[in-house]
Amino acid sequence: MKTIMVWLFILVAMANAGDYKKDWADLREKIGKEKLEAHLSDWRTREPENPDAWIHSANFALEQGEAVNFQNRGKGPLPEGNYELVEKDGKITIVQNGKEVGEVGPGGYNPEAVRKAGGYLVEALKKWPHRADIHCGLATIYARGDLWKEHIATLESFGAAAREQAGKLRWCHNEELGAPEADFVADKLHSFALRQFEQETKEGDARLFAIAKIAIAACPKSAKGYNDAAIYHGLTKNWKAAQPMLEKAAAVAPEDTLVWMNLGDNFVRLKDKAGARKAYQRVLDLNPPEELRADARKKLDELGKAAK
Repeated sequence: MKTIMVWLFILVAMANAGDYKKDWADLREKIGKEKLEAHLSDWRTREPENPDAWIHSANFALEQGEAVNFQNRGKGPLPEGNYELVEKDGKITIVQNGKEVGEVGPGGYNPEAVRKAGGYLVEALKKWPHRADIHCGLATIYARGDLWKEHIATLESFGAAAREQAGKLRWCHNEELGAPEADFVADKLHSFALRQFEQETKEGDARLFAIAKIAIAACPKSAKGYNDAAIYHGLTKNWKAAQPMLEKAAAVAPEDTLVWMNLGDNFVRLKDKAGARKAYQRVLDLNPPEELRADARKKLDELGKAAK
């Protein structure tokens, strides 16, 4: 059960207007798949100081390691026999004797291809450590290959870069971040933590906690790292350990209603009714959306009944 509320949002940075998806599609169409590898090799030689050459080389290497999965629409493996692959509504379906029996979907990535793709971005970061998009892209590549040790190490490097390159961080095509650096970095780290949270495994939970600690070190004035650490302690039912994390989150983000709701709930678990009342009242004072307001009122009413 997910006992502490978490900020939920899509990893917007991986799909914003300044990213490389369209650039990569245009390059493939212009050069042709057969000539891409040679073109990229020549590009890296001709323009070693152009980050685009290294980023697109990583895209190419990753694509070469992408596998496909033949999925049965029923239970068990696909039955034996001859099949026809038919494109329908943008998907490849598997047809046998005129009947759709399955579909072709993504099947993950070859770890060696992932390491090769990652290698290009590792080299890029030696030259451009201020490029937050390359840090995040490298972490995403490692996650696709289930290379979790490398994934966490990359996020640690991103956190270190946020401190060492403070005031210099840039995004795709060397664009400005579009948000205060600390908020931007905290949001990105939180989005990676959220993906681990959603796995609902012990290994994912451990990675969630590791990323939360990275966020706290990199962005100590953001509530997100503290709240994510509290979520981890909530998953392990260690409410005492969650409490100082939530209190710190409230201290750095006194206007955040989500933080105060989580803090109030944790006070209840620790049987501190006075603390819970104060936290829920703070939520109401901040004039939150009606759903959150109603929840805070309900919990205050329950505390009032319990006191009689």
